[in-house]
Amino acid sequence: FFIIKKIIKPDFRFLKNTTHLYLLFFVIFNIFSLFNSVIYLKKSLEALLFKWLEYILIFLIAEDTLNSQIKIRNILVIFMVVAGLVAIDGVFQKFFGFDFIRQKGMISIKEGMSGITGPFNHYNNFAIYLVCVLLMAISLFLSKPKEIFQWVLFLLIILLGFCLFFTFSRSGWLSFLVG
Repeated sequence: FFIIKKIIKPDFRFLKNTTHLYLLFFVIFNIFSLFNSVIYLKKSLEALLFKWLEYILIFLIAEDTLNSQIKIRNILVIFMVVAGLVAIDGVFQKFFGFDFIRQKGMISIKEGMSGITGPFNHYNNFAIYLVCVLLMAISLFLSKPKEIFQWVLFLLIILLGFCLFFTFSRSGWLSFLVG
């Protein structure tokens, strides 16, 4: 749909951003790395065409679509609401032993200790998600939104922090501290 939109209404102003130069360098260096692939050339080409270029296209679509403060705010609100649902799922899993979204159980780390996974397959995956969302929520909280949103964000931060702690993912904890 993005390509059709650009064919019908050609507007390529978003490509004038200087960060695209870094994306171009990234693709060029990926192409140069193909010369070193030798027997894995097919796999490397697939990764370049169907992984990296896909991510770059997603970036370009997001950059073109999210072109106003209102759209960005709406996306952030939706993102935080989903994060709240996932955090509630993690808390539910801690107390009941399974999550209500995918009915997954906790993963035993060692005897007497189990990490919550929420709707994810592993507690480390859940921790990575939580770190990203938690840092975003803290940033939004520190930007001093309206008072009601500050209380909602504060509650969300508490829930996300609770979930991060009970993943028992040391790499997740370290990532959060570094972030």
